[in-house]
Amino acid sequence: MSESERLLLAILTIALYSLLCLLSWFNYQRKSRQKNAQMRRDDGTILVAYASQTGTAESIARQCAALFDGQLPVQLLSLNQVNEDVLATTRQALFVVSTYGEGEAPDNGAAFAKHFLTGSLQQDLSHLQFSVMALGDKLYQQFCGFGHQLYLGLCQLGALPIIEPLESCASEGHRPQALISKWQSASGLHSDLVFEQQQISPPAENQFEPWQLSQRQLLNQGSPGADAYFITLRSLVNRPEWRVGDIAELQFSRGVTRQYSIANLSGTGVIELIVRQHQFADGSLGVGSGWLTHLAGLNDIVELKIKPNPAFYAVDADIPAIFIGSGTGLAGLRAHILQRLQYPGSRSWLIFGERDPDKDAFLGDEVRSWQQQGVIVSKAFSRDKTCPRYVQDVMLAHADNLRQWIVNGALVFVCGNRKGMAQGVDNALQQILDETQYQALIIQQRYRRDIY
Repeated sequence: MSESERLLLAILTIALYSLLCLLSWFNYQRKSRQKNAQMRRDDGTILVAYASQTGTAESIARQCAALFDGQLPVQLLSLNQVNEDVLATTRQALFVVSTYGEGEAPDNGAAFAKHFLTGSLQQDLSHLQFSVMALGDKLYQQFCGFGHQLYLGLCQLGALPIIEPLESCASEGHRPQALISKWQSASGLHSDLVFEQQQISPPAENQFEPWQLSQRQLLNQGSPGADAYFITLRSLVNRPEWRVGDIAELQFSRGVTRQYSIANLSGTGVIELIVRQHQFADGSLGVGSGWLTHLAGLNDIVELKIKPNPAFYAVDADIPAIFIGSGTGLAGLRAHILQRLQYPGSRSWLIFGERDPDKDAFLGDEVRSWQQQGVIVSKAFSRDKTCPRYVQDVMLAHADNLRQWIVNGALVFVCGNRKGMAQGVDNALQQILDETQYQALIIQQRYRRDIY
């Protein structure tokens, strides 16, 4: 055997030995994980997981977790944080989930739904006992749709339901104490725990207060679309504070309420909105938009309260942010941009769409001033005679740059119409990013939406 042949044989022997060692190490790690998982599975920890768009389900989940305080270990997680390892090491779980729109998962539960509830996963959850609190609104056809989807999906993976899903309706007023008490008595879990000694109160909520219509400005004279107005409401009580991303809930005649994204920062005593006038086939106007854009006179009064919207809250200005929206969705994005402009050096990119470039340049002078202060602005007009396109087309045209922003940690804020714009934006993101990048965007809560 030649010297080169002996050297090659030695290299192959070493490589084979290294491979056997590596396989042995992986097998040891796998068995260790299984052993540790089994040990953790028996420690009595209760999993309380929530999927919440506006914070109600999260608040109720936190109250449920507090019931076990000092008596049993509790793990409180958003649903997207619940992975295969968590489920493998959990024997008892409570899921508190709301339904977003027509049967959809909230954004902080969407990744879980895609991974666990599509029928493609084979994980055995026969060791898991669970309950579901399903929050929804009977105004939607798919009442508590996601809660029931979660319930059935877990059953299909072998998990054992303790009780049928407990439903709660938003338009009838969620009653956390009643819901929790019903779960306690129906589940029969840990009957030796002293639940009744703990007083659980519903989260504090702002009250309706009088606000005065002080300004109404048409933004799109001659537009092929419906009229859109910049609305200013002035508080008659105080100067309320709110966070960027919060929502103004207005109450009109007969107790009818409508919600609008707040377009400005707090501290001035006024709330600014961008409202499109809705007109039915018979010529009648929508309850909320009709009053704000046409029926009310200046100085008329409307009842308003601030509604928290934590799923759309801002982040530190040193984190880059991409803002995507169309039409009146500019309102929710504007508040974010105004806040970030207070911090020189912040990186913001606005991608905004409307119909006609000559008629629908909402807040044109203000948007140009943002550009002068460093905000990147990309526009799309669906009826542009030379280059008709939508916001998703702009995203795809800037795919490489957009991907780089997201890979470097940027958040994506989306505000506007659910069925058209928001779905198109989501499809574009899934084309621009690979599956790992897209799921990371969701799980890390860097994909924030205020859609309607």
